[in-house]
Amino acid sequence: MVRRSAKNIRQLLQQSHIGGLQQRTEQFELWQRLWQECVPAELARHCRCTAVHSGSLKISVSSAIWTPRLRMLETHIIDYFNQFLEQPVMRCEIKVEPSLHQAASKKLNR
Repeated sequence: MVRRSAKNIRQLLQQSHIGGLQQRTEQFELWQRLWQECVPAELARHCRCTAVHSGSLKISVSSAIWTPRLRMLETHIIDYFNQFLEQPVMRCEIKVEPSLHQAASKKLNR
C-alpha cells in the first residue's frame, strides 16, 4: 500500500479554486487599504478603486464632479500604489457609476 504524504490545509486551498479566490480577495483588500491611505477621506467616500489591470488603476466615482479632483491627485495616487504593488501602475481610468452616490449617501445618513 502506497502512503501519500499529508498536505496541510493551506496547500490544498492554494491548489483549489478557493485559493485563487482568496488571492484575489487579498489583492482587493490591499487596493482598498492603499486607496483609503492615499486619497482624502471626503473624496474616498465618493470613489472606489475597483481593479488594477494592465498598468491601469480602475476607479469608479459616484459623479463626474469628483473626476477633476482625482485627476489632480493622479500622480500622487499612482506613485503611492507603485510603492506597494508588484505590477506597476501607469495610468488611472475613471468611470462614473451613479450607484456609488447612493452608497455614499447611506453612509452619511447613519
